[in-house]
Amino acid sequence: MRSLTSVLDGMFFDLPLYARIIIIAVFLTLAAVFSYKKRFLTISGVITSIVLGFIVFYIGGVSGVAVFLFFFVSASMLSLLSDGKNTVAEKTGRRDMMQVIANGVPAALMLVLYGITHNPVFIGAFAAAIAEAEADTAASSIGMLSSRPPISAHGRKGARGRPSPCSPPRSSRPPPARRGPCRRGRAPRSTSSAPPSGPP
Repeated sequence: MRSLTSVLDGMFFDLPLYARIIIIAVFLTLAAVFSYKKRFLTISGVITSIVLGFIVFYIGGVSGVAVFLFFFVSASMLSLLSDGKNTVAEKTGRRDMMQVIANGVPAALMLVLYGITHNPVFIGAFAAAIAEAEADTAASSIGMLSSRPPISAHGRKGARGRPSPCSPPRSSRPPPARRGPCRRGRAPRSTSSAPPSGPP
């Protein structure tokens, strides 16, 4: 039994090119207006989302945009949930261009590679990129609601909203001294030619 998205994909890709472009343009316009009105995205985030959304919709069809929309809506809701809680990283609930690029470009790139090669491996990579972005956003947003500071695997405590606790601790030892021309107490050899001593 075929799923609903696969049926819609068949109907979508059977349409002529101009009809698909019109559907994509109308859908992305409505999604952009809704996202900006609901304070999910900034202006730069809206523009970037339209570009990435066109790539996902044109190549991935209804299935691709459904996965992309699930991440976008859930990530935006989580960001609004933690809005105002993160006073360290100075982030707001609205997602800007850089956040959209960081979360959406890897997934869109996987779909582009799938469109070129038709290798189903890139479909799995697309889903994995969306899952990674979802996990990162959820961990950051939910973690900021905790009353205790995060502790890394190294046992270091850090401030909420910063990834620094995940970094390994830096060594406090001074850097090793560079080896000069002297080795084992020997004086360096003189390279200058000294005049011979004694009578000529």
